[in-house]
Amino acid sequence: MSVASNLLPANTSGIETDTSGWTTGANTTLSKSTRFYAGASSLGMTATAAGSVTATISARVAVVAGQEYTAYSYWANVVAAAGRSATVRVDWYAAVSGGSALSSVTSATSALPTATTWQTPPPILIATAPVGAQYASVTVSCTGLSAGATVVTDVVSFGLPFTVPGSLFPYDKASAEVSIAEWGGWANATISRTSTVAWEGWYSLQAESLASGVMEVGATRHAVGAGTEYVAQARVRPAVVSSTVRIEIRWYDADIVYLSRSVVDHPAFAGQWTACAVTGVAPPGAAHARMVLVPTAMSAAEIWAFDHMALRASPIPAGSLIGYNTQSMEVDASGWTAVSGCTIGRTTETAWEGAASLRINETGSTGMNATVALSTPVPVTPRQAYQVTPGSSWAQDPRDASSSRRTPGSTRLTS
Repeated sequence: MSVASNLLPANTSGIETDTSGWTTGANTTLSKSTRFYAGASSLGMTATAAGSVTATISARVAVVAGQEYTAYSYWANVVAAAGRSATVRVDWYAAVSGGSALSSVTSATSALPTATTWQTPPPILIATAPVGAQYASVTVSCTGLSAGATVVTDVVSFGLPFTVPGSLFPYDKASAEVSIAEWGGWANATISRTSTVAWEGWYSLQAESLASGVMEVGATRHAVGAGTEYVAQARVRPAVVSSTVRIEIRWYDADIVYLSRSVVDHPAFAGQWTACAVTGVAPPGAAHARMVLVPTAMSAAEIWAFDHMALRASPIPAGSLIGYNTQSMEVDASGWTAVSGCTIGRTTETAWEGAASLRINETGSTGMNATVALSTPVPVTPRQAYQVTPGSSWAQDPRDASSSRRTPGSTRLTS
């Protein structure tokens, strides 16, 4: 789902043992229910009188001020009923116990189905821990219960969101889990937030074409440094018709005057998520950049979904002589040439870092004996030692991908 790692203890999140991880709120009796979204149990919340039920985790969890977090929980009726809505709230504290909350944030209300099925998507919030925050508390609530009625909640989650490391985008901009406020339909497109499909989490950014032709969906700007290489990346999914999508980084100066752009076109396949990216070095004078998604529609009313967007400084190891695409193949395999015994290409089947890697396919029949080389040699200094550190993955039986193994490599060379 949306948390990279749940900070709540397993019994608090899933109530598999008991309800000891929770403190009862007003008008509420807690119980361990045999209904479940995952595992074998959930938290039952019964209303004493007509109204709302609420519960708060018994122990606050440690957080880091300035760090972004997300929270959510799944809900269901025990007996089908209409008019019930759930929320999740996070309160930020300076101390592990006692004291008043520094501030709070509550998710939008999310209606439970008029049935006993689990509510999906769940209520979700995304928030940044304020200055001075060292701990957080999570509260779950549901309104609209009659006296004696019970609802259940499960997989209560709070933690760091699943984002691309180093991305300049906040999680909601990357995932559309709460809003699409930082995106705009600039040309031939209307945009919305959809839960019909998602690569990560429950929502994605959706664009619908107004006519055939190029569409433009753009993000708000972020500060960048001239001379630094950046990568913009996204998962892209046309609903019905395969086509192409251009990923762009547009560069601007300090006065927001357009300078230039870095672009790459990718094929996009109907009904499939495709990892797409572009790399580019911020030109002289660049101070801002924005990511732009440019799919090509074959007709009006075509639906495209985008998820897991990111714009970040390329994660190149300090001192590396090769660019990020040659290092990681996030755009293509153009940085490499098959010298002998093989063909090469970009693959997203496995990756050491990012979404792609260089696939080397043997062309002989007596086992792998392949040579690949950089397409463009890099300058070196005589008598200087260098280190080559590839990460590799191979299938012991080429017919069985499940037997693949991965290992980092390291070779020391002197020019």
